[in-house]
Amino acid sequence: MEAVQADLQNRGWFLSESGIARLKDGIEKEEPSVDDLTDLRQIASSKLPQDIQSLSCVPSPLVLQLQQVLNLSAPTQHQVERPKLLQLSLTDGKKKLKTVEILGELEDV
Repeated sequence: MEAVQADLQNRGWFLSESGIARLKDGIEKEEPSVDDLTDLRQIASSKLPQDIQSLSCVPSPLVLQLQQVLNLSAPTQHQVERPKLLQLSLTDGKKKLKTVEILGELEDV
C-alpha cells in the first residue's frame, strides 16, 4: 500500500489510505458511481500549504479539483469584446483555493 501511495504522490495524487481503499472498493463494484471514484473530498489528504493565498504559484506536481468557474469580466452586453477574467475555485480535497486566469489582451492595467 505504501509503495502505491508513494508512486501516486510522485505524480501529484495525495490520497489518504482510506481514500485508496475507497477507490479499490469503488472499482470492484458492479456499477461504481462517479462520486466514489472522482471526488477528492472523499479520497484525498490535504497537501496545499497553510499560507497558499500568499504564494504566487502552487507547489507541483499536485492534482487539484475544479469546483467552480466564474467569468468576472463578463458584461451583460458585448461579451465577446472584452478579455475573459476567470476566477477558479480549486480544492485538494480538504483546503480551498481561489485563483484567477486571464485570457486575452489586457489594457489599462
